[in-house]
Amino acid sequence: MKNTLFVLCLLGGLSRAQAPVYDVEFIGATTGLTDLNDYGRMIGTAPLAPASERGWVASRTQPITPLPLPPGRVSSRVYDINNAGQIVGSVSSTTYADPGFGGVAALWTPSGAGGYVVQELGKLPGNVGSVAKALNEVGDIVGFSQGAYQRAVLFTAPGGVLDLSFTGAFDPVAINNQRQVVCYSTRCARLNLNTFVLEDLGLPPGNFASTLGGSINEAGQVAGVAISTSSTCYRFAARYTDGVGWELLTTCGANNGAGSINDRGDVTSWNVASAFVHLTGLGVFATQNLISAPVGTWFLGTLAVGRINDSRQIATFASNPTTGHAGIVLLVPRGDVSTPLCDGDGSSGMCPCSNASVPGGGEGCAHSGGFGARLAASGSNRVVDDALVLELSNAPALKSTVFVQGPIMPTTPFGAGLRCVGAPSVRLETTATDASGSCTTTVSIVARGAVTSGVTRGYQAWFRDPTGPCGASNWSSALRIDWQ
Repeated sequence: MKNTLFVLCLLGGLSRAQAPVYDVEFIGATTGLTDLNDYGRMIGTAPLAPASERGWVASRTQPITPLPLPPGRVSSRVYDINNAGQIVGSVSSTTYADPGFGGVAALWTPSGAGGYVVQELGKLPGNVGSVAKALNEVGDIVGFSQGAYQRAVLFTAPGGVLDLSFTGAFDPVAINNQRQVVCYSTRCARLNLNTFVLEDLGLPPGNFASTLGGSINEAGQVAGVAISTSSTCYRFAARYTDGVGWELLTTCGANNGAGSINDRGDVTSWNVASAFVHLTGLGVFATQNLISAPVGTWFLGTLAVGRINDSRQIATFASNPTTGHAGIVLLVPRGDVSTPLCDGDGSSGMCPCSNASVPGGGEGCAHSGGFGARLAASGSNRVVDDALVLELSNAPALKSTVFVQGPIMPTTPFGAGLRCVGAPSVRLETTATDASGSCTTTVSIVARGAVTSGVTRGYQAWFRDPTGPCGASNWSSALRIDWQ
Protein backbone atom coordinates (compact mmCIF):
# COMPACT_ATOMS: atom_id res chain seq x y z
CA MET A 1 0.00 0.00 0.00
CA LYS A 2 2.84 2.41 0.77
CA ASN A 3 4.31 1.81 -2.70
CA THR A 4 0.93 2.39 -4.34
CA LEU A 5 0.34 5.63 -2.47
CA PHE A 6 3.83 6.83 -3.34
CA VAL A 7 3.29 6.25 -7.04
CA LEU A 8 -0.13 7.90 -6.97
CA CYS A 9 1.42 11.00 -5.44
CA LEU A 10 4.23 10.87 -7.98
CA LEU A 11 1.85 10.66 -10.93
CA GLY A 12 -0.36 13.39 -9.55
CA GLY A 13 2.53 15.77 -8.91
CA LEU A 14 4.47 15.32 -12.14
CA SER A 15 1.46 15.38 -14.44
CA ARG A 16 0.92 19.04 -13.57
CA ALA A 17 4.14 19.96 -15.45
CA GLN A 18 3.90 21.75 -18.78
CA ALA A 19 2.69 19.04 -21.14
CA PRO A 20 4.38 18.66 -24.54
CA VAL A 21 2.24 18.51 -27.69
CA TYR A 22 2.41 15.62 -30.17
CA ASP A 23 1.28 15.62 -33.79
CA VAL A 24 0.13 12.35 -35.37
CA GLU A 25 1.48 10.80 -38.55
CA PHE A 26 -0.51 7.77 -39.71
CA ILE A 27 1.90 5.08 -40.90
CA GLY A 28 -0.46 2.35 -42.02
CA ALA A 29 -3.29 -0.05 -41.26
CA THR A 30 -1.38 -2.90 -39.65
CA THR A 31 -0.67 -4.35 -36.21
CA GLY A 32 2.14 -5.95 -34.22
CA LEU A 33 4.51 -3.02 -33.64
CA THR A 34 7.67 -4.21 -31.85
CA ASP A 35 10.34 -1.51 -32.09
CA LEU A 36 11.32 2.00 -33.23
CA ASN A 37 14.82 3.33 -33.90
CA ASP A 38 16.17 6.87 -33.55
CA TYR A 39 15.56 7.63 -37.24
CA GLY A 40 11.85 6.89 -37.04
CA ARG A 41 12.06 3.45 -38.67
CA MET A 42 9.70 0.98 -37.04
CA ILE A 43 9.14 -2.75 -37.30
CA GLY A 44 6.47 -5.26 -36.37
CA THR A 45 4.87 -8.60 -37.13
CA ALA A 46 1.38 -8.90 -38.59
CA PRO A 47 -0.85 -11.71 -39.92
CA LEU A 48 -0.51 -12.34 -43.64
CA ALA A 49 -3.10 -14.18 -45.73
CA PRO A 50 -3.83 -16.96 -46.18
CA ALA A 51 -2.43 -18.21 -42.85
CA SER A 52 1.00 -16.97 -41.84
CA GLU A 53 2.74 -14.05 -40.18
CA ARG A 54 5.24 -11.64 -41.66
CA GLY A 55 7.68 -9.09 -40.30
CA TRP A 56 7.35 -5.58 -41.70
CA VAL A 57 9.31 -2.32 -41.74
CA ALA A 58 8.02 1.24 -42.19
CA SER A 59 8.88 4.90 -41.60
CA ARG A 60 7.49 8.37 -42.24
CA THR A 61 8.70 8.08 -45.84
CA GLN A 62 8.40 4.31 -46.40
CA PRO A 63 5.03 2.56 -46.42
CA ILE A 64 4.56 -0.65 -44.46
CA THR A 65 6.68 -3.15 -46.36
CA PRO A 66 6.92 -6.92 -45.71
CA LEU A 67 10.51 -8.04 -45.19
CA PRO A 68 11.92 -10.58 -47.66
CA LEU A 69 12.13 -14.27 -46.82
CA PRO A 70 14.94 -16.75 -47.55
CA PRO A 71 14.11 -19.47 -50.09
CA GLY A 72 11.70 -22.04 -48.69
CA ARG A 73 10.52 -19.84 -45.80
CA VAL A 74 6.91 -18.64 -45.59
CA SER A 75 6.70 -16.67 -42.34
CA SER A 76 8.76 -14.34 -40.17
CA ARG A 77 8.76 -12.44 -36.89
CA VAL A 78 10.82 -9.38 -35.99
CA TYR A 79 11.82 -7.98 -32.61
CA ASP A 80 14.53 -5.32 -32.76
CA ILE A 81 15.96 -2.70 -35.15
CA ASN A 82 19.18 -0.73 -34.64
CA ASN A 83 20.09 2.71 -35.93
CA ALA A 84 21.87 1.24 -38.95
CA GLY A 85 18.52 -0.25 -40.00
CA GLN A 86 19.45 -3.88 -39.28
CA ILE A 87 16.56 -6.00 -38.01
CA VAL A 88 16.54 -9.30 -36.12
CA GLY A 89 13.87 -11.94 -35.60
CA SER A 90 13.15 -15.39 -37.00
CA VAL A 91 11.96 -17.10 -40.19
CA SER A 92 10.18 -20.40 -40.71
CA SER A 93 8.94 -22.78 -43.37
CA THR A 94 5.78 -23.30 -41.30
CA THR A 95 2.86 -20.98 -40.61
CA TYR A 96 4.43 -19.41 -37.52
CA ALA A 97 8.05 -18.31 -37.10
CA ASP A 98 8.30 -19.83 -33.64
CA PRO A 99 11.44 -21.74 -32.62
CA GLY A 100 9.26 -24.55 -31.26
CA PHE A 101 7.94 -25.04 -34.81
CA GLY A 102 11.29 -24.90 -36.54
CA GLY A 103 11.73 -21.14 -36.72
CA VAL A 104 15.36 -20.03 -37.19
CA ALA A 105 16.97 -16.77 -36.07
CA ALA A 106 17.44 -14.24 -38.86
CA LEU A 107 19.11 -10.91 -39.60
CA TRP A 108 17.89 -8.40 -42.18
CA THR A 109 20.52 -5.90 -43.39
CA PRO A 110 19.79 -2.91 -45.68
CA SER A 111 20.90 -3.79 -49.20
CA GLY A 112 21.94 -0.25 -50.08
CA ALA A 113 19.37 -0.20 -52.87
CA GLY A 114 16.24 0.32 -50.81
CA GLY A 115 15.67 -3.33 -49.90
CA TYR A 116 16.98 -5.84 -47.38
CA VAL A 117 19.24 -8.89 -47.50
CA VAL A 118 18.17 -11.66 -45.12
CA GLN A 119 20.57 -14.08 -43.44
CA GLU A 120 19.77 -17.07 -41.24
CA LEU A 121 21.86 -17.15 -38.04
CA GLY A 122 21.68 -20.82 -37.11
CA LYS A 123 21.02 -22.61 -33.81
CA LEU A 124 22.78 -24.84 -31.31
CA PRO A 125 23.53 -28.42 -32.47
CA GLY A 126 20.58 -30.75 -32.01
CA ASN A 127 18.10 -27.94 -31.35
CA VAL A 128 14.82 -27.55 -33.22
CA GLY A 129 14.86 -23.77 -33.67
CA SER A 130 16.13 -20.38 -32.59
CA VAL A 131 15.16 -16.71 -32.48
CA ALA A 132 17.18 -13.48 -32.44
CA LYS A 133 15.64 -11.05 -29.95
CA ALA A 134 18.02 -8.08 -29.87
CA LEU A 135 21.04 -6.47 -31.52
CA ASN A 136 23.24 -3.43 -31.00
CA GLU A 137 25.39 -1.27 -33.30
CA VAL A 138 28.71 -2.94 -32.46
CA GLY A 139 27.92 -6.33 -33.98
CA ASP A 140 26.26 -8.37 -31.22
CA ILE A 141 23.05 -10.36 -31.72
CA VAL A 142 21.46 -12.26 -28.82
CA GLY A 143 18.45 -14.50 -28.40
CA PHE A 144 17.80 -18.12 -27.63
CA SER A 145 18.04 -21.57 -29.15
CA GLN A 146 15.26 -24.10 -28.55
CA GLY A 147 15.88 -27.72 -27.59
CA ALA A 148 14.24 -29.54 -24.71
CA TYR A 149 14.32 -26.05 -23.17
CA GLN A 150 15.51 -22.59 -24.16
CA ARG A 151 19.17 -21.63 -23.97
CA ALA A 152 20.35 -18.02 -24.15
CA VAL A 153 22.81 -17.60 -27.03
CA LEU A 154 25.12 -15.09 -28.68
CA PHE A 155 24.70 -15.59 -32.43
CA THR A 156 27.72 -13.49 -33.39
CA ALA A 157 30.46 -15.13 -31.30
CA PRO A 158 33.76 -15.73 -33.20
CA GLY A 159 33.26 -19.50 -33.21
CA GLY A 160 29.60 -19.42 -34.18
CA VAL A 161 26.48 -19.62 -32.01
CA LEU A 162 27.62 -19.49 -28.36
CA ASP A 163 25.57 -21.08 -25.58
CA LEU A 164 25.38 -18.53 -22.73
CA SER A 165 23.95 -20.95 -20.19
CA PHE A 166 27.27 -21.02 -18.34
CA THR A 167 26.67 -17.38 -17.34
CA GLY A 168 23.26 -18.09 -15.81
CA ALA A 169 21.56 -15.84 -18.36
CA PHE A 170 18.06 -16.76 -19.51
CA ASP A 171 15.78 -15.22 -22.14
CA PRO A 172 17.78 -12.15 -23.31
CA VAL A 173 15.52 -9.43 -24.70
CA ALA A 174 17.64 -6.28 -25.17
CA ILE A 175 21.27 -5.20 -25.58
CA ASN A 176 23.07 -1.85 -25.67
CA ASN A 177 26.32 -0.75 -27.31
CA GLN A 178 28.17 -1.31 -24.04
CA ARG A 179 27.37 -5.01 -24.62
CA GLN A 180 25.05 -5.17 -21.62
CA VAL A 181 22.26 -7.69 -22.13
CA VAL A 182 18.94 -7.58 -20.27
CA CYS A 183 17.31 -10.88 -19.39
CA TYR A 184 13.52 -10.92 -19.07
CA SER A 185 12.74 -13.51 -16.43
CA THR A 186 12.34 -14.61 -13.78
CA ARG A 187 14.44 -12.10 -11.92
CA CYS A 188 15.79 -9.31 -14.09
CA ALA A 189 19.54 -9.60 -14.60
CA ARG A 190 22.12 -7.76 -16.71
CA LEU A 191 24.81 -9.75 -18.52
CA ASN A 192 28.08 -8.07 -19.52
CA LEU A 193 29.34 -9.72 -22.71
CA ASN A 194 32.80 -8.24 -22.16
CA THR A 195 33.24 -10.23 -18.95
CA PHE A 196 30.37 -12.76 -19.12
CA VAL A 197 29.39 -11.71 -15.61
CA LEU A 198 25.66 -11.83 -14.84
CA GLU A 199 24.44 -9.16 -12.41
CA ASP A 200 21.23 -9.66 -10.44
CA LEU A 201 19.49 -6.27 -10.36
CA GLY A 202 17.60 -7.10 -7.18
CA LEU A 203 14.08 -6.03 -6.20
CA PRO A 204 12.33 -2.75 -5.38
CA PRO A 205 11.85 -1.93 -1.69
CA GLY A 206 8.78 -3.58 -0.18
CA ASN A 207 6.96 -6.81 -0.85
CA PHE A 208 8.20 -7.84 -4.29
CA ALA A 209 8.80 -11.32 -5.64
CA SER A 210 10.50 -10.69 -8.98
CA THR A 211 11.33 -8.26 -11.77
CA LEU A 212 11.09 -8.73 -15.55
CA GLY A 213 13.45 -6.85 -17.87
CA GLY A 214 12.19 -5.26 -21.07
CA SER A 215 14.66 -2.77 -22.55
CA ILE A 216 17.97 -1.07 -21.78
CA ASN A 217 19.59 2.25 -22.73
CA GLU A 218 23.23 3.27 -23.18
CA ALA A 219 23.53 4.29 -19.52
CA GLY A 220 22.52 0.77 -18.49
CA GLN A 221 19.09 1.83 -17.21
CA VAL A 222 16.51 -0.93 -17.52
CA ALA A 223 12.75 -0.62 -17.98
CA GLY A 224 10.55 -3.53 -17.05
CA VAL A 225 7.99 -4.93 -14.64
CA ALA A 226 8.11 -5.34 -10.87
CA ILE A 227 5.96 -8.21 -9.55
CA SER A 228 4.65 -7.85 -6.00
CA THR A 229 3.62 -10.64 -3.66
CA SER A 230 -0.03 -9.54 -3.79
CA SER A 231 -2.43 -12.08 -5.28
CA THR A 232 -4.88 -9.45 -6.55
CA CYS A 233 -2.89 -6.48 -7.91
CA TYR A 234 0.73 -7.22 -8.53
CA ARG A 235 2.28 -5.65 -11.68
CA PHE A 236 4.08 -2.28 -11.66
CA ALA A 237 6.02 -0.61 -14.49
CA ALA A 238 9.50 0.04 -13.12
CA ARG A 239 12.89 1.50 -14.04
CA TYR A 240 16.28 0.41 -12.73
CA THR A 241 19.18 2.90 -12.46
CA ASP A 242 22.67 2.17 -11.13
CA GLY A 243 23.09 3.72 -7.71
CA VAL A 244 19.35 4.21 -7.36
CA GLY A 245 17.84 0.77 -7.83
CA TRP A 246 14.28 0.09 -8.95
CA GLU A 247 11.76 2.94 -9.08
CA LEU A 248 8.05 2.23 -9.47
CA LEU A 249 6.59 4.24 -12.34
CA THR A 250 2.93 3.26 -12.04
CA THR A 251 0.33 2.00 -9.62
CA CYS A 252 -0.38 -1.74 -9.63
CA GLY A 253 -2.49 -3.30 -12.35
CA ALA A 254 -3.11 -6.63 -14.00
CA ASN A 255 -1.47 -5.56 -17.28
CA ASN A 256 0.88 -2.84 -16.10
CA GLY A 257 4.39 -2.71 -17.52
CA ALA A 258 6.98 -0.68 -19.39
CA GLY A 259 7.14 -0.41 -23.17
CA SER A 260 10.66 0.91 -23.77
CA ILE A 261 13.32 3.28 -22.46
CA ASN A 262 15.44 5.76 -24.45
CA ASP A 263 18.86 7.23 -23.72
CA ARG A 264 17.30 10.18 -21.87
CA GLY A 265 15.72 7.75 -19.40
CA ASP A 266 12.20 8.39 -20.78
CA VAL A 267 9.89 5.39 -20.39
CA THR A 268 6.60 4.43 -22.00
CA SER A 269 4.29 2.42 -19.76
CA TRP A 270 0.80 1.04 -19.28
CA ASN A 271 -1.01 1.94 -16.06
CA VAL A 272 -4.36 0.23 -15.33
CA ALA A 273 -6.33 1.48 -18.35
CA SER A 274 -4.14 4.01 -20.16
CA ALA A 275 -0.75 4.45 -21.79
CA PHE A 276 1.62 6.87 -20.08
CA VAL A 277 4.95 8.41 -20.97
CA HIS A 278 7.53 9.39 -18.33
CA LEU A 279 9.59 12.25 -19.79
CA THR A 280 12.74 13.01 -17.84
CA GLY A 281 12.74 16.59 -16.62
CA LEU A 282 9.16 17.21 -17.77
CA GLY A 283 6.91 14.79 -15.93
CA VAL A 284 4.51 11.90 -16.37
CA PHE A 285 1.65 12.23 -18.84
CA ALA A 286 -1.22 10.16 -20.21
CA THR A 287 -0.02 9.72 -23.79
CA GLN A 288 -3.43 10.16 -25.38
CA ASN A 289 -3.86 13.55 -23.70
CA LEU A 290 -0.72 14.87 -25.44
CA ILE A 291 -2.03 14.32 -28.97
CA SER A 292 -3.15 17.26 -31.09
CA ALA A 293 -5.79 16.16 -33.60
CA PRO A 294 -7.01 18.75 -36.12
CA VAL A 295 -9.79 16.33 -37.13
CA GLY A 296 -11.51 13.98 -34.69
CA THR A 297 -9.80 12.30 -31.74
CA TRP A 298 -7.07 9.69 -31.70
CA PHE A 299 -7.63 6.81 -29.28
CA LEU A 300 -4.77 4.54 -28.25
CA GLY A 301 -5.55 0.84 -28.48
CA THR A 302 -5.75 -1.43 -25.44
CA LEU A 303 -2.23 -2.05 -24.12
CA ALA A 304 -0.80 0.21 -26.85
CA VAL A 305 2.15 1.10 -24.64
CA GLY A 306 4.28 2.36 -27.51
CA ARG A 307 8.01 2.60 -28.23
CA ILE A 308 9.96 5.82 -27.64
CA ASN A 309 13.23 6.90 -29.30
CA ASP A 310 15.85 9.49 -28.41
CA SER A 311 13.94 12.20 -30.31
CA ARG A 312 10.96 11.42 -28.04
CA GLN A 313 8.95 10.20 -30.99
CA ILE A 314 6.49 7.49 -29.95
CA ALA A 315 5.29 4.70 -32.22
CA THR A 316 2.06 3.05 -31.14
CA PHE A 317 -1.34 1.76 -32.30
CA ALA A 318 -4.21 4.25 -32.50
CA SER A 319 -7.53 4.84 -34.22
CA ASN A 320 -9.51 7.90 -35.21
CA PRO A 321 -13.23 7.17 -35.79
CA THR A 322 -13.75 10.51 -37.52
CA THR A 323 -11.08 9.99 -40.17
CA GLY A 324 -11.54 6.22 -40.32
CA HIS A 325 -7.86 5.53 -39.66
CA ALA A 326 -6.78 2.59 -37.48
CA GLY A 327 -3.26 1.24 -37.32
CA ILE A 328 0.32 2.22 -36.52
CA VAL A 329 0.99 5.91 -35.90
CA LEU A 330 4.09 7.93 -35.11
CA LEU A 331 3.60 10.63 -32.49
CA VAL A 332 6.01 13.46 -33.25
CA PRO A 333 6.78 16.16 -30.65
CA ARG A 334 5.72 19.57 -31.92
CA GLY A 335 8.93 21.48 -32.44
CA ASP A 336 10.60 18.36 -33.82
CA VAL A 337 10.86 20.09 -37.16
CA SER A 338 12.53 17.43 -39.31
CA THR A 339 13.17 13.75 -39.92
CA PRO A 340 16.65 12.51 -40.94
CA LEU A 341 17.00 10.95 -44.40
CA CYS A 342 19.65 9.74 -46.80
CA ASP A 343 22.31 8.59 -44.37
CA GLY A 344 25.60 7.48 -45.89
CA ASP A 345 26.02 4.44 -43.63
CA GLY A 346 24.51 1.96 -46.10
CA SER A 347 21.01 2.09 -44.61
CA SER A 348 19.73 4.38 -47.38
CA GLY A 349 21.86 3.19 -50.30
CA MET A 350 25.42 2.28 -51.23
CA CYS A 351 27.86 5.18 -51.33
CA PRO A 352 29.51 5.57 -54.78
CA CYS A 353 32.98 4.28 -53.86
CA SER A 354 32.53 2.21 -50.69
CA ASN A 355 32.92 5.44 -48.70
CA ALA A 356 30.22 4.71 -46.14
CA SER A 357 30.14 6.72 -42.92
CA VAL A 358 29.87 5.28 -39.42
CA PRO A 359 26.65 3.26 -38.88
CA GLY A 360 23.99 5.25 -37.07
CA GLY A 361 26.00 8.47 -37.19
CA GLY A 362 23.39 10.40 -39.16
CA GLU A 363 26.04 11.58 -41.65
CA GLY A 364 26.30 11.55 -45.43
CA CYS A 365 28.87 9.49 -47.32
CA ALA A 366 32.45 9.99 -46.13
CA HIS A 367 34.35 12.88 -47.72
CA SER A 368 38.08 13.69 -47.85
CA GLY A 369 38.13 14.14 -44.08
CA GLY A 370 37.20 10.48 -43.55
CA PHE A 371 33.69 11.10 -42.19
CA GLY A 372 30.36 12.36 -43.49
CA ALA A 373 28.64 15.74 -43.34
CA ARG A 374 25.48 16.17 -41.29
CA LEU A 375 22.50 18.46 -41.91
CA ALA A 376 20.30 19.62 -39.02
CA ALA A 377 17.32 21.96 -38.69
CA SER A 378 16.23 24.25 -35.90
CA GLY A 379 13.54 26.86 -35.38
CA SER A 380 10.04 26.07 -36.60
CA ASN A 381 8.36 24.16 -39.41
CA ARG A 382 5.32 26.46 -39.19
CA VAL A 383 5.06 28.58 -42.32
CA VAL A 384 3.67 31.55 -40.42
CA ASP A 385 6.74 31.61 -38.13
CA ASP A 386 9.23 31.75 -41.03
CA ALA A 387 11.95 30.74 -38.59
CA LEU A 388 13.58 27.59 -40.00
CA VAL A 389 17.38 27.46 -40.06
CA LEU A 390 19.49 24.73 -41.70
CA GLU A 391 22.93 23.97 -40.34
CA LEU A 392 25.66 21.94 -42.02
CA SER A 393 28.43 20.40 -39.89
CA ASN A 394 31.27 17.89 -40.31
CA ALA A 395 31.91 19.06 -43.89
CA PRO A 396 35.37 19.95 -45.33
CA ALA A 397 36.61 23.36 -44.21
CA LEU A 398 36.37 26.47 -46.37
CA LYS A 399 34.48 24.88 -49.24
CA SER A 400 31.66 26.25 -51.40
CA THR A 401 28.28 24.88 -50.28
CA VAL A 402 24.74 25.04 -51.66
CA PHE A 403 21.65 24.39 -49.53
CA VAL A 404 19.08 22.65 -51.73
CA GLN A 405 15.31 22.08 -51.39
CA GLY A 406 13.23 19.68 -53.47
CA PRO A 407 10.86 16.73 -53.46
CA ILE A 408 12.16 13.60 -51.76
CA MET A 409 13.36 10.99 -54.26
CA PRO A 410 15.06 7.59 -54.05
CA THR A 411 18.74 7.89 -53.19
CA THR A 412 20.95 8.39 -56.26
CA PRO A 413 24.78 8.36 -56.37
CA PHE A 414 26.10 11.81 -57.27
CA GLY A 415 29.76 12.75 -56.99
CA ALA A 416 31.07 10.97 -53.91
CA GLY A 417 27.73 11.12 -52.13
CA LEU A 418 24.06 10.24 -52.24
CA ARG A 419 21.44 12.70 -53.42
CA CYS A 420 17.85 12.23 -52.29
CA VAL A 421 16.41 15.68 -53.05
CA GLY A 422 15.04 15.74 -56.59
CA ALA A 423 13.69 18.06 -59.23
CA PRO A 424 12.34 20.63 -59.41
CA SER A 425 14.96 21.72 -56.90
CA VAL A 426 15.55 25.15 -55.43
CA ARG A 427 19.01 26.49 -54.56
CA LEU A 428 18.14 28.19 -51.32
CA GLU A 429 21.53 29.72 -50.58
CA THR A 430 25.14 29.48 -51.72
CA THR A 431 27.74 30.00 -49.02
CA ALA A 432 31.00 28.46 -47.74
CA THR A 433 31.93 26.37 -44.74
CA ASP A 434 34.06 27.90 -42.01
CA ALA A 435 37.30 26.52 -40.56
CA SER A 436 35.37 23.86 -38.66
CA GLY A 437 33.44 22.69 -41.72
CA SER A 438 30.16 24.30 -40.68
CA CYS A 439 27.73 26.86 -42.10
CA THR A 440 24.09 27.89 -41.66
CA THR A 441 21.38 29.41 -43.78
CA THR A 442 20.63 33.12 -43.38
CA VAL A 443 17.80 33.51 -45.90
CA SER A 444 14.06 32.99 -45.47
CA ILE A 445 13.53 29.36 -46.46
CA VAL A 446 9.78 29.92 -46.58
CA ALA A 447 10.21 32.71 -49.14
CA ARG A 448 13.06 31.21 -51.18
CA GLY A 449 11.46 27.78 -51.23
CA ALA A 450 7.94 29.12 -51.82
CA VAL A 451 6.66 26.62 -49.25
CA THR A 452 3.06 26.51 -48.09
CA SER A 453 1.30 24.76 -45.23
CA GLY A 454 0.76 21.05 -45.79
CA VAL A 455 3.63 20.40 -48.21
CA THR A 456 6.57 18.09 -47.57
CA ARG A 457 10.03 18.97 -48.84
CA GLY A 458 13.49 17.46 -48.66
CA TYR A 459 16.62 19.44 -47.76
CA GLN A 460 20.28 18.67 -48.37
CA ALA A 461 23.63 20.43 -48.65
CA TRP A 462 25.91 19.97 -51.67
CA PHE A 463 29.56 20.93 -51.14
CA ARG A 464 32.80 21.03 -53.07
CA ASP A 465 35.43 18.44 -52.12
CA PRO A 466 38.23 18.44 -54.76
CA THR A 467 40.23 15.71 -53.01
CA GLY A 468 37.20 13.54 -52.23
CA PRO A 469 37.28 9.75 -52.41
CA CYS A 470 35.76 9.50 -55.91
CA GLY A 471 34.47 12.88 -56.99
CA ALA A 472 34.98 16.60 -56.60
CA SER A 473 31.74 17.10 -54.64
CA ASN A 474 29.66 15.37 -51.99
CA TRP A 475 26.32 15.58 -50.19
CA SER A 476 25.32 15.82 -46.56
CA SER A 477 22.67 13.68 -44.98
CA ALA A 478 19.19 15.00 -45.76
CA LEU A 479 16.07 16.08 -43.90
CA ARG A 480 12.37 15.69 -44.49
CA ILE A 481 10.31 18.66 -43.30
CA ASP A 482 6.53 18.59 -43.14
CA TRP A 483 5.43 22.21 -43.27
CA GLN A 484 2.53 23.19 -41.03
